[in-house]
Amino acid sequence: MDAKVFFEAFLQELDKQKDACIRDYNDGRAFTKAIILLVKDVLKPKGSEGIGLSCEYYRIDVTSWKDRAAEIRHDAPKNFTPYFWDLEVAVEHENYDRHWMDEVIKLAHINCPLRVVIGYLPVGTNHSNYIAYVSAALKMLRCKQVSDNEFLLLIGNSKVKSGEECFNYQPYLFDGNAFELQASWLQKE
Repeated sequence: MDAKVFFEAFLQELDKQKDACIRDYNDGRAFTKAIILLVKDVLKPKGSEGIGLSCEYYRIDVTSWKDRAAEIRHDAPKNFTPYFWDLEVAVEHENYDRHWMDEVIKLAHINCPLRVVIGYLPVGTNHSNYIAYVSAALKMLRCKQVSDNEFLLLIGNSKVKSGEECFNYQPYLFDGNAFELQASWLQKE
């Protein structure tokens, strides 16, 4: 699953579960639980064998992984379990608009094909200063960002006054230098 497919599936699931998400929006714990369930629905294997989901593995909200134990099971020593899997997707959700940078830094240290942070800024806030700040910090880390791995940042609205202001997620993809708004993803076909 690539970043654009994740974003589109995320918006589709959000549309299906919008009432529950709006209901829980102002309760931090309930809203995080609702978004995590939504993300799990996005990542659920669709006819794919050997794909699993975990919550709080590596202290990451949701991870998707591919079981590869069958590839090495025949060589395993007797009475030894061949744990062998690849991390596919790592997703962190932070509903407090002042703390999502921590989730970006955490996932920067994780190596997998797709990393997603879902964060929020107050309605009407210009994202550019926040995105530039986090992008600059990301480049200062000792861990290197692998070019064939995608890092998606979804920024939604916080401190909303009505249901119409909820969510409005904006997708930013890290290009190796900075998170860039993927405006074309927002256009309705």
